[in-house]
Amino acid sequence: MPNPPGYRPGVWKVDAESSRIEFSIHQLATQARGQFTNYDVAGVATEDIAGSSVTAMIDLTSIDTGNPTRDKHLRGRGFLNVRGYPAMRYRSTGVRHTADGLVVDGELELHGTTRAVQLRVELDRFTTDTAGNWRASLSAGGQISRREFGLGIPMAAGSRSRTRSRSGSEWRPSSRAEGLGYGDGDGDGWRESTARFSSSQ
Repeated sequence: MPNPPGYRPGVWKVDAESSRIEFSIHQLATQARGQFTNYDVAGVATEDIAGSSVTAMIDLTSIDTGNPTRDKHLRGRGFLNVRGYPAMRYRSTGVRHTADGLVVDGELELHGTTRAVQLRVELDRFTTDTAGNWRASLSAGGQISRREFGLGIPMAAGSRSRTRSRSGSEWRPSSRAEGLGYGDGDGDGWRESTARFSSSQ
C-alpha cells in the first residue's frame, strides 16, 4: 500500500508541551480519568512506512487522576508499584498495513514483564508550520491484560480500566499525538502527538 499523503521520512520526537498520555479506569457505572505527565516518545519514519519504528517511555510515577489519594493508591505496591517498577516502555518490532489501517507490532515492558502488544495507528496529517518545520499528527491504541503483567486490581474485582495517551491493563493504554519534525530528516521532534492504550483484566 502507498504511504499516506504528505508522508515525510525522518527522525521524530514527541513534543510534550503539545501532547498528552491519558487513561481512564472503569468500574461498574463509575469512571475515573487521568494522565501520565512525564514521558518520552521517539520515532524513525523510513521511505517505506513499513520499515518505521517507535520507542516510548512512560514515567509511571507521574500518574495524575486529579485525586491525590487515588494516585497514591495506584502508585502503591497493590497496583503499579512504582518504587520497584517506575517506568513502562514500548519498543516496536514492525509496522504493517491491514484492511483496517496501520498496525504497529511491538513489546511492552510493564511491572517487570514484557509482552507483545499491537497498536492500531491513525495518521491524521503531515504538514508544515509557519516556521517551515514539518509536523505530523497521529493516534495509536491497543489493549493489554492486567493479569498478564501481574498488576493488582486498583478497585474491586471485575473493575475495568482504559488508558489513553495523546503526542501516545480491562486496564487499556491508548494514545494520540501530533509531532514536529524537520524537512531534512535529521531533526528530532513530534509536535501535538497523541497516543492511547487500553487494558483488561
